[in-house]
Amino acid sequence: MRNNNKKRGVSLVSLVIIIVVMTILSGVIISTSLSSFESGNVNMFASELVNIQTEVDNYYLRKSFYPVGENFEYTVPSGTTDFNSENIVDGKITFRKINFSQIGIKNLQFGNEKDSNDLYVISTTSGKVYYLQGINYKSKTYYTITDELLKMLGVNFKSQLGYKEIVEYDVIFSVSNINPTNSPVVVTVKLPKEATVNSVTATNSKEVSSETIGDNYKIYIINETGENRNGNYEVTVNYTYNLVTKQAKYSVENFNNVIPNITYTSQINDGLRTVTLNITEDNIDTLKYETSYITDSSYFDNYGKVINNNTFVVPSNSLFTIYAVDKAKNTALVTNHVDVTIGDFIEYNVAYTDVYKSTNVYINKWLEVS
Repeated sequence: MRNNNKKRGVSLVSLVIIIVVMTILSGVIISTSLSSFESGNVNMFASELVNIQTEVDNYYLRKSFYPVGENFEYTVPSGTTDFNSENIVDGKITFRKINFSQIGIKNLQFGNEKDSNDLYVISTTSGKVYYLQGINYKSKTYYTITDELLKMLGVNFKSQLGYKEIVEYDVIFSVSNINPTNSPVVVTVKLPKEATVNSVTATNSKEVSSETIGDNYKIYIINETGENRNGNYEVTVNYTYNLVTKQAKYSVENFNNVIPNITYTSQINDGLRTVTLNITEDNIDTLKYETSYITDSSYFDNYGKVINNNTFVVPSNSLFTIYAVDKAKNTALVTNHVDVTIGDFIEYNVAYTDVYKSTNVYINKWLEVS
């Protein structure tokens, strides 16, 4: 009898141990499953967000404007820093909805507008794409691509445009355009409200606005107005914050309104003219030609033949127009005119030059006699 009782006792202890172990294992399995689900969900989110940002960047590089729809006013959640580079007024930011039909993206996993904040938007100030509902990962909510999020996920991504804000110490420099441009570049300077601003200055006679106050920042805008808005310049901010006096600087170096200098030489053989371009710039983005006299550069938006290896061939007595655009969107039109005089085969490289300038377009017309 004693042996039977002893065996029964061991069985009960064993049963209790088994139940405890199973409970622990179940908790681990559930926790692991939830963690795996959360990780998979945020990876899906990051992949989709990176894809959208890439397509938005590509669209902007082609068109010089964003694929946007209507405005959307958004109330910034408390406790997040993802929106700190934006212009927050009374706790709100005005974004633009994304026109996905313009960038060819369909079947989104997120941003299907199942509720008011379930959508992707663009900031036309910084160029960033945001998902306004956010995604939770490791007790934090992410709304846009951040270095922290990419590092945790092991994702390597850099926007082709770069994000148009630069943070130095406590100062945020938001830049209207960080790519080569022939339009005036505007810089918005943001400092913490608690900072004492000693001076905000800009070189090359750029105007600095009066101070305005946002929810979290003191704000200054450089080169938004003024008679001398073209050109590069440097912004210097002297301020005191947390009892420490500091200086922050940002240099605008991407402005360029110099027309591409395109010249050419040509050789005639067997009734064909081989034209070779002489290009000294290394920032030419587009080269085309047409076998006619073109004075409107917009013609080449949809027409014209691409020039490869700086060389093209036309009939020896053909008119042609060369179209060149650099990365800052400065445009040159170089047009020849060929008169054929029977019995006269003298060719003049440059007989006369007409110059026309309008909206950074340069037309240079050569008269060649062959």
